[in-house]
Amino acid sequence: MASSKTVGHGTLLCQIGETEWSDSLVYDKSQRESLPSIHVGSRLRFQFWMNPVSLSVTPPAEPMLRLIDPQKPTYELSAPVRAVASKEYPYPRKHTLGYALLGSSPPVVLELERMDADSVERLADKGVTAKGTLMGTIYDVFWYAPLASWVQAEVITIGLGANESKVLEVAI
Repeated sequence: MASSKTVGHGTLLCQIGETEWSDSLVYDKSQRESLPSIHVGSRLRFQFWMNPVSLSVTPPAEPMLRLIDPQKPTYELSAPVRAVASKEYPYPRKHTLGYALLGSSPPVVLELERMDADSVERLADKGVTAKGTLMGTIYDVFWYAPLASWVQAEVITIGLGANESKVLEVAI
């Protein structure tokens, strides 16, 4: 895994959640254990997303993605908002989540759990700066948001993340 605060041109770090990673394991009868099906060199489809810890509206500008902490991995991301949507979920309690698809490279969907639908709509055609852990989803079944922009990427390294999650460095 990258140890500096910069990522190579065309590569980035993303966290794969523990549930999704465990679903990628394949049982090997000969070894009597579950083994990873994702290896260095695997080509996968990723949906990159972030639940930002901070978000500010900015004038639309050139997209920027800056690695702040490679361990989580935490990024600061600035980009124009390409699309917005809100979706109501009945479980575990009735709530609405907002989403903003950013015109970054690669595209990232922000999950906006602390914004009402009207506030999310007002982000359309604006620029935003967000900070948070960059997540990657690799299975359609785990992607429930109404916005998506899947990207093909190759796994360069696989490292340990928080709990049972993994941090992957991927080449776009």
